[in-house]
Formats: sequence, C-alpha cells, structure tokens
Amino acid sequence: MIVCKPKINTYFSIAVFEVVAGGLLAFIYYQLPNMGQWKWLGRLLLPILIGIMLAILIKVIWSLKNVKVAKERFEVFFPIRRKKLTYTGKNLQKWKEETIKTAGGVYKEVTLIFDDGRKISVSQQEHTDYAQLLKYMHQKFSKVKA
Repeated sequence: MIVCKPKINTYFSIAVFEVVAGGLLAFIYYQLPNMGQWKWLGRLLLPILIGIMLAILIKVIWSLKNVKVAKERFEVFFPIRRKKLTYTGKNLQKWKEETIKTAGGVYKEVTLIFDDGRKISVSQQEHTDYAQLLKYMHQKFSKVKA
C-alpha cells in the first residue's frame, strides 16, 4: 500500500508563516497609537494582513489530504473536512505528471482526474511516497496517461 501524506516540513512552513505574520500583526496593532501621522498605514495594513493570513491558512489547511493507493483502489482522506473519497481504477479517467523547472530545483506533481470531475494532486515536495505513486501509476495505469 502506498500512502501519500503531507510531509512534516509542509506543516512547519505553514506554522512559521502564520507565527511571523501573527507577530507582525500584533506589532502593528500595539504600535498603532504611537504611529502619529502614519496611523492610516497601520489601519490599512491590519485588515490586509489578517486577510492574507486567513486566506493562506484556510486554503492550505483545507486542501491537505492523505492518498492511499493499493490494488487499483484510491482512497483520499481530507483530515480537516473529515471527508473520505474512494475510487477504483475504473473511475480514473486520466492522470498526468507535470514537471516545472524553478530557480530552486524541479517541482513535480501527479494529477489524478476521476470520472466525477474531481482532480487530486500529489506533489513531490509536499507529500511522502511520491516516487512509489508515480511508479505504480506507470505500471498499472499507463493506458490512461494524458
């Protein structure tokens, strides 16, 4: 059984970003009375910073998933939503691997597209067992590769 779940560094990077942004938010909030003529800038930055923090937290945390693959069966579990999706190999319409060269290296991602229109993406940088999943997909589902 192949289990692709988020790596610890994914959780760590989210936590570091939120702590730094929260610290900046608290600093601006407590320094607002002392800002003098720059008080308008603090009042402008507070809602923008809160919006960015919430958007990133909700988007990233909401999309975290664990993917289990075995015997031509795909189980996708979203821990925050407490939602579990189960698909068979017959439900898989197509899959594709995308590779993007970046300044820091190469970003790789496998996208599984099912017959109900749902797309499940697993990336090498954010998930464990990416290589095993890719090997399994090439072995079992090479006919439906996009």
